Amino acid sequence: MAEKRNDPRNQEKRPSRLGLHVERARGWGAVEDAWRRHRAEKAAATGEHNVHDVT
Repeated sequence: MAEKRNDPRNQEKRPSRLGLHVERARGWGAVEDAWRRHRAEKAAATGEHNVHDVT
């Protein structure tokens, strides 16, 4: 039987799985890429510019 998303028995597993995904993403550089993209989008929206935020 497939796991149900909101099943209370699965709530304990979710944070640890999420943490594993974040750690893997860090290893690939994805977290840093996402942060740079976020800063660049924020700067574009506010008219701010910082050459270190854009790749």
